[in-house]
Amino acid sequence: MLFQKNIYKIVLSFILLTTLTSKADNKIILDSSYESIVVFDKITYFVDSTRNLAVNDVFQKYKSCSFILNYEGIIFENQNLGDIWFGCSILNNTNQKLNYVLNLPSFDTINVFIYCSDSIVNKILTGNGFSVDQKEIKDVRNLMKLSIDSQNELILIFKISGNFSNIKDHNLKFDIINEYLFTQNDNSERYFQGIFLGVILIMILYNLFLFFSVKHISYLYYVLMLLGSGLIWINNLHYQFEYFITWLPPISLEFFGLVVSAFFGVFLILFTKSFLDTKTKFKKWNIYLNVVILIIVVIPPIPYIAPNLGKICFFASFLSGILAFVSILVISIYAFIKKYRPARYFLLANIFFSFGTIAFILGNIEIIPSNYFTFHGMQFGNIIEIALFSLALADRINILKKENEQNQLLIIQQLTENDKLKDKVNRELEEKVKERTAEIYQQKEEIEAQRDEIEAQRDIVIQQKEQIEEIHQEVTDSINYARRIQEAMLPDINMTGFENLSCFILFRPKDVVSGDFYWTAKINNKLIIAVADCTGHGVPGAFMSMLGISFLNEIVHKQEITLANQILNQLRIEIINALQQKGESGEQKDGMDMSLVVIDNSQFTINNYCSAQFAGANNPLYIVKSLSSPSSYKVEENKSSDFINFTNFELYELKADKMPIAIYLKMDEFTNHEIEINTGDCLYLMSDGYEDQFGGPNGKKFLSKNLKQLLINNVQLSMQEQKEILESTMNKWIGDGEQIDDITIMGIKI
Repeated sequence: MLFQKNIYKIVLSFILLTTLTSKADNKIILDSSYESIVVFDKITYFVDSTRNLAVNDVFQKYKSCSFILNYEGIIFENQNLGDIWFGCSILNNTNQKLNYVLNLPSFDTINVFIYCSDSIVNKILTGNGFSVDQKEIKDVRNLMKLSIDSQNELILIFKISGNFSNIKDHNLKFDIINEYLFTQNDNSERYFQGIFLGVILIMILYNLFLFFSVKHISYLYYVLMLLGSGLIWINNLHYQFEYFITWLPPISLEFFGLVVSAFFGVFLILFTKSFLDTKTKFKKWNIYLNVVILIIVVIPPIPYIAPNLGKICFFASFLSGILAFVSILVISIYAFIKKYRPARYFLLANIFFSFGTIAFILGNIEIIPSNYFTFHGMQFGNIIEIALFSLALADRINILKKENEQNQLLIIQQLTENDKLKDKVNRELEEKVKERTAEIYQQKEEIEAQRDEIEAQRDIVIQQKEQIEEIHQEVTDSINYARRIQEAMLPDINMTGFENLSCFILFRPKDVVSGDFYWTAKINNKLIIAVADCTGHGVPGAFMSMLGISFLNEIVHKQEITLANQILNQLRIEIINALQQKGESGEQKDGMDMSLVVIDNSQFTINNYCSAQFAGANNPLYIVKSLSSPSSYKVEENKSSDFINFTNFELYELKADKMPIAIYLKMDEFTNHEIEINTGDCLYLMSDGYEDQFGGPNGKKFLSKNLKQLLINNVQLSMQEQKEILESTMNKWIGDGEQIDDITIMGIKI
């Protein structure tokens, strides 16, 4: 050990000697750009072997070029030789004051001394050994604000201390980030994490409700697995220290990640065992999975008993996680090959989740490049996994239902055969009554025994029928609960905030929940209204509608985008990113069609009209106006506008762009139509469900031309009366038939 220290000193002396001969160009020059600056190669360091130098003495060392340019291995080679100091110069080369955020490495304690004109102007103490409540910036990361006046230079001196055993070279990053860019990126990331954790929480509550309803252990394991997944990400992001236990420093729960990883892994395997019924169908695999659970459970307590084994335990936890993922994937494939039907969706879900998790782990340890998609790989995999597991659980219920129906048919067949046997016995008794008088009592007992058996089987059939009805009611109640959640997210159209508008909404889902949705927002005296038709209907469509509503709220309320086409452009980007659409062959073309109107009410009271914008993705906008309206009424004239004239009214159709809000062959920007709307004009936004509905005497589609004629015929009526006519017309059109799609029409009268 002494020999190693002497070697370190010799190497360090050589480096100091060669470095003192020339001054390192380590000045960091800032401009007014918003880019992040990685300044690791500009940071210099100095080792105080005496451990007695004051900060001003160290500052003079920096001024005299005694600091050395940073290089790999600095922490591991110098942590036992003395105090380690870092230094850098930052120059504001602009004519304005700049505000930056300095992101410091993950040391336990960091003392920051800021010099200006050879005097200390500020001192900051931070590090992983301090809680969020103790820091200047309330963040679990080691952040500090840096304000530099025009043409001014600051010198930053850092002193680090603490446990360096877990510090790697790639963690020694001193990043200077523009405060605006930092806030924007941080808010975007927190919004994404909020949506992701919110989805997990909703699914936890939903499946917990199903567990109490269905009483099947698979739902409980699934809920606990989702809980473990959420805890893993809360721990990875250190949100527990920012939102729940702000008084504790991060190093106080250094090994908490091992606990939550084991919690997630155990219940993932238990869910797999329960769902695939390995105990009865794959007994050898069941034993193997029990061994994997034992391995996962043994690892977390070790660091609390022997802290020096912490790094080994983290690596062992990583290996056990890979082992669990591979094992689950292999048994899913094996069950699928064995034609075990519930394994279909389960296998697909685990493929997505496993790939996402492996990409996240490899990116996190920098085996593969770390980027947005690898960092969120586990979360994207979780979202897809949640949807597929829901389908898998529903599919399994259907399987159980079919098995019960088959058992019921077998019992009915057995009852029929027993009835025939009973008739045969009765006939034989009648024919031989005289010859076999002595056997009458014995045969009577046999008949009574058969009758008891038939009655017992009848009771079983009745009991199974009641069980099937109960399961069906539970599934129906679950879907109705989902409908209430969706209805809670839809806005109240009577609360637009504009007194000069009246409106109606005709909203008829095909199933209990809808793939159509409508949405309104008021911002800066502008009313934004949208009607959307998501891919599919029922539960899949409802998932897409919730995603669309969330993104619209983010785009309008947070980003404050109010141009109609820009809202659709940004929404398309969010949908493509959320669904990881790449436009590859065979890829699922999920997305939505939408018509969106932005009404500016600021000039209405003065000019008796208001300006508006329209943008559409496959869905048009209809405008019905009176021929006696003022001449100031304008509709953008282009080849995509049609109109129908009826008595004193005319109908304009602003056609939408022929592309959806999703990945598509045509990815142009959406067209922004600018229009002026007069008093008395009516606007109609809709999905294609009304015009595509089959019915009538010949079983044909209703068609858009009939819908236009219906609107213009009744435009003079109140909005409520128009809605009632639209609804009654559709009821008559469908008759005894079936509604084929979700129907949504919104009418707005100025």
